[in-house]
Amino acid sequence: MDDDAIMRAWRTHEYGRPTDVLKLDTVPIHAPDAGEVCVKVHAIPFNLNDLERITGGNMMVRPELPYSPGIEVMGTVATTGAGDEAWRGRRVVATTDGAHGGFAEYAICPAV
Repeated sequence: MDDDAIMRAWRTHEYGRPTDVLKLDTVPIHAPDAGEVCVKVHAIPFNLNDLERITGGNMMVRPELPYSPGIEVMGTVATTGAGDEAWRGRRVVATTDGAHGGFAEYAICPAV
């Protein structure tokens, strides 16, 4: 993936109702570090934890706004960090790095 590659991501810039605060933004695609994979997202669940990250509800750690919610993703590993090349091309169900970032075309996830 190019260093200047971009993607679309649903992000919240403030807390509130999902229909009011989620905005479709264009953002850079981050390269995975060692121990991480970049997943081309094909599907996402929408669960209570994601809803709380949008509404500002119960969160142990609050990501810096704006950010993309999404704790889990399903998709295909597009790129990998050093040492994790065996994951490339595999279909995965994964938890996102930092428990957010899944409501996007690509998501960084731990390679586990």
